[in-house]
Amino acid sequence: MNSNHTIYKGKRLVLSAGTWSKELLAKLGLNLPATRIRKAFAWFKAGEKLSALYYFINCK
Repeated sequence: MNSNHTIYKGKRLVLSAGTWSKELLAKLGLNLPATRIRKAFAWFKAGEKLSALYYFINCK
């Protein structure tokens, strides 16, 4: 693998590009049989100062 400053060599590579993994591998000629799923993995209770009203508007 080449970066802007260094060339790394190894037997394996871990790709952690998230939702872009399939497209990045396609540029290398590799097919990753995966689909995207967007999901919240954690929720944190926010204090009153961080709370806000929110609206969802569906424009089709």
